[in-house]
Amino acid sequence: MPERYGVAEWYGVPLDGMSAVQRGEFSAFALRGRRGAPSCPFQEGAPSCQKSGGVCSLRRYEQSSDGRLGAPAGEPVIVCPSRFGEGELLVRWLAEIVGFAARTVRRESFEQTLRAKLRPL
Repeated sequence: MPERYGVAEWYGVPLDGMSAVQRGEFSAFALRGRRGAPSCPFQEGAPSCQKSGGVCSLRRYEQSSDGRLGAPAGEPVIVCPSRFGEGELLVRWLAEIVGFAARTVRRESFEQTLRAKLRPL
């Protein structure tokens, strides 16, 4: 059966767990842009979502015979920059790539540490 991508998480909520009413409410938020958007569960302090549309992640779904999304066929893929800040994910990945111990890297000092490590001899 063919597959296609669709929303996995919308405003921090898994799409497959949403009711039709909640999807309607989130559609209204998405159409308004950022005004009155739900809070972002992936940012410290849970400020309002700053993205137009509110999509946090995508995933592959099977496509039903009528063209609608069917069962999930893959893992979610992050598309929201705020998700990379969750649990210091981006900092940990970058630390691993450049060979730092993740526990020694802090978000505020990462750029300084990276410059010092990459400074020509």
